[in-house]
Amino acid sequence: MNIKPITDITGRTDRYNFHSHSEFCDGRAPIASISESACKAGFEVWGVTPHSPLCMDSPCNMLRVDVPHYMETMERMKSEYEGRMTLLTGMEIDFMSRDFGPHIDYFLNMPLDYRIGSVHFVPNQDGDGYTSVHNSDNETWHKFLPTDDVCYALGVLLSHHYHFPDLPIHANNRFP
Repeated sequence: MNIKPITDITGRTDRYNFHSHSEFCDGRAPIASISESACKAGFEVWGVTPHSPLCMDSPCNMLRVDVPHYMETMERMKSEYEGRMTLLTGMEIDFMSRDFGPHIDYFLNMPLDYRIGSVHFVPNQDGDGYTSVHNSDNETWHKFLPTDDVCYALGVLLSHHYHFPDLPIHANNRFP
C-alpha cells in the first residue's frame, strides 16, 4: 500500500486504526477478538501491526516462524469481515541498523498492505548490543544513546517523546 490509499481512508472517515498489536507480539488478544470488537464498535478500517521479527531476541516481538501463521490468520479474517470492515495486514518493523530494518528484502517481499517503521532499540556505544527505548531511564540514555551527528535527529525525537529534557543531544539543547 502506498500513501494515497491511506490518505483516501483518513479523508473519508475517522473510523480507522492503523496500529494495533495482538497475540503475535506483545498484545494479548487474538486477532479474531480484536476484529470482532473493532467491527462492533463501528470501525470501517482496522490495521493489525505486530512488532516484526528482529535480529535479536525480544519478548515483545513476533518470531520469524510465526509470520506465516500471522499472514494466514489475516487472510482468513479479511474474508470473514469482507463487506463489513476492511482489515489491513501490516507490520511494525524496527530499524536496527543499515543491515536490518523495513528496507531489507525480507520485509519488502512480505505481502503486507503497509509497514510502520519504528525505533524501539538503539545500539549502545560499545557496539555490542542494544537498549530498549521503553525500558530506559535518563542515566541509561546518557550511556547508550550515540552522540554523533547521524543520531542527532533520533536523540531529539526520543528526548521530546520520552520527556528527557536534560538528554545531552546537542551542546545548546536546541533544534538546529
